[in-house]
Amino acid sequence: MSKLSSVSLSAGIRRSVSHSVTSTRVKVKKHLLERLDAEALYGSTHDELTGLYNRRMFCAKARELLDATPGERYCLLVSNVHDFKMVNDVYGRHGGDKLLMRIATALRFYKTDGMVYGRVGADKFCALIREDDFDRDMLEASTNHIIRLDRNTYYPILVHIGVYVVEDRSLPVETMIDRAHMAIDGCGSNANRRVRIFDNSVREQRVWSHSIIGSLEDALHGGDIMPYLQPQVDETGAILGAELLVRWNHRDRGFLSPSEFVPILEYSGLITKVDDLMWEHACRMLGIWQMQGRDDLTLSVNVSAKDFLFTDVRKRLVSLVNRYGVDPSHLRLEITETAMMTDIESRLVDIKGLQAEGFVVEMDDFGSAYSSLNMLREIPVDVLKIDMLFLREATEHERARIILQSVIDLSRKLHISAITEGVETVEQFEMLKQMGCKIFQGFYFAKPMPVSSFELLCGLA
Repeated sequence: MSKLSSVSLSAGIRRSVSHSVTSTRVKVKKHLLERLDAEALYGSTHDELTGLYNRRMFCAKARELLDATPGERYCLLVSNVHDFKMVNDVYGRHGGDKLLMRIATALRFYKTDGMVYGRVGADKFCALIREDDFDRDMLEASTNHIIRLDRNTYYPILVHIGVYVVEDRSLPVETMIDRAHMAIDGCGSNANRRVRIFDNSVREQRVWSHSIIGSLEDALHGGDIMPYLQPQVDETGAILGAELLVRWNHRDRGFLSPSEFVPILEYSGLITKVDDLMWEHACRMLGIWQMQGRDDLTLSVNVSAKDFLFTDVRKRLVSLVNRYGVDPSHLRLEITETAMMTDIESRLVDIKGLQAEGFVVEMDDFGSAYSSLNMLREIPVDVLKIDMLFLREATEHERARIILQSVIDLSRKLHISAITEGVETVEQFEMLKQMGCKIFQGFYFAKPMPVSSFELLCGLA
């Protein structure tokens, strides 16, 4: 082969190789661009964390389904995790993300034909399902769980579900979501009302909630929110102290039942302002009573989970007892089991700190949560307030009576005082005395009353 032919052949090979490399690069680049486009499209239509449809895509797919099946009836459901912000605040974003993934997994598990679902907000999920598939009992059962956020942390999860039965298909899907969400607002923080269907009363409830929140500051400063006291007595009927209960003398509606405003304030987080006011009332009263010679009386006040989250409870209460010259052991702090379960390790530190200052810590509504005995093992409370449901059932069922007796025996063996709430009849009072209970509270002795009436009973007026 001539030198010229050899050179030409080499040049041809180089051109062929170069063309092949260039072609491969173009294909790779095209594939990469297509993948990036696909990822961009997916990212624009799906939630990054859960992989579910995002709000925009959910609305589009829901509209497609409604338009494609004009003869089918549907329900639009919106779920909302109660106190999701608290999960993030206490356990960090990792804990919140883990919770959201559990919900997304549950949605995939329950998926049926003719169903569209997605994540439409930080802690909000949406589903459009056939009305025939709507099972209220199943939804109720699925809304209250304890989930494991990490190796040592369990968290009680309460999910509220709002339902809009699609009567007007011409409404924008966004409007349907808003109506279902209004139904959630009507649930407040009520653990017994977890699924609610939108109707006119829901709209009225939203207006009322806004009214309550908007008028709270004036009510706090104007004296409309006040303490009522329900006596706590011993076996002889002698008054040992009282539980402080909040009442609101509304300027337009008169005295409100706590159920009309407390759930709204708990849901909004504003309950911390009310609790702080009640703590100050309690310390002021105890200081006055001590000066009048009744340094034996105690007062129990509520401390909520949100108080621990947003307030330095120990610092605030120490400041108040010092200001009014009160023995801290006379101010008893009622903490619900649910509040204790929110973050056991932190609550343990909080409670030991309060006890070190001399405060008495009461576990309120003992027996109403999932892990009562675990809580008792983990957290060294001073007093058990036995949930009134125990007592109601114990008067009718032998099994419940045995359980109540066991709780009272347990408290005695642990050297913890027990108070039974909700005593309404002489039969209940006598039964409790036979069981060994020493402190009682309920309508049989007295209903909640104004401070002046309580002081009359105690000979302080």
